[in-house]
Amino acid sequence: SKLVKSIRYKNLNPNPKVGSKNISVQLYAGIRADTAIATIIIIPNLQAGIDTNITICPNEKDLDLFELFQSPKTAGGFWVYNNAPHTGILNPKIDQSGKFYYILDRKDCSSDTATLTLTILPELNPSLGNDRSICPNKSIVLKPKDRGSRILWSDNSSQDSLVVTSPGQYFVKLIDMLGCEYSDTIVI
Repeated sequence: SKLVKSIRYKNLNPNPKVGSKNISVQLYAGIRADTAIATIIIIPNLQAGIDTNITICPNEKDLDLFELFQSPKTAGGFWVYNNAPHTGILNPKIDQSGKFYYILDRKDCSSDTATLTLTILPELNPSLGNDRSICPNKSIVLKPKDRGSRILWSDNSSQDSLVVTSPGQYFVKLIDMLGCEYSDTIVI
């Protein structure tokens, strides 16, 4: 008589229910019968997250990259950026634009990877230069070094430059296409 050395179980259901399953196998050899019972634990499929594209301001505070993914997502993975481990906490002043990979890996089970494509906008330079003096009956034209999508001066005007004819403190605020704000102040 031949003995059964192993039995493999394969669930053909593409969405098996998560939880414990008891499987009973009965073997017959003539009048003899034997029963084996095995418990299988079905764990949920991993979902790292949904691939996401994000554009942020360069002056943002540190960001948790995992929080930028849409659900469904599963915690417990690790981050890779430029083929090296990454903490998953983005510092826009240090990190650069690129692809960040979030990897979930369970040995002997499914793995999943989600990609976060991050664009950090270039920082605008609103510099008005150094403080300076103005002579009576003269004017100074103030113009920021860069130009944003919107510009706002201390007098609430929005033209490209500001003509100053009297001493005082003046500021400019540049606002880019994402709403990032950059400002500078000058004393005349």
